[in-house]
Amino acid sequence: GPIGAGGEIVSGGLSVAVDPRVIPLGSILLGRVPIIDDQGRVTHHQWRLLLAQDTGGAIKGTAHIDLYTGIGDAAEAKAQALHHYGQVWLILPATK
Repeated sequence: GPIGAGGEIVSGGLSVAVDPRVIPLGSILLGRVPIIDDQGRVTHHQWRLLLAQDTGGAIKGTAHIDLYTGIGDAAEAKAQALHHYGQVWLILPATK
């Protein structure tokens, strides 16, 4: 599969591209991800654990991450339809 900026294989529906100045590569995120039907409509949102495994030129600051949807025509159609707001939390280790 494709390799992200972190040097790991990215996974559809799990890997996200981030601005590494805001979210370090390798971070685990909890995201409320829009679920899109075959007509490109958001049907609901789903909570998912996401991995920050890539970067991108258009991903700047705190207001944008990019969910990798996979390879193939169906994944490309989902990616093109995925221009929606979600919610994301950065999961940090507990401190003593």
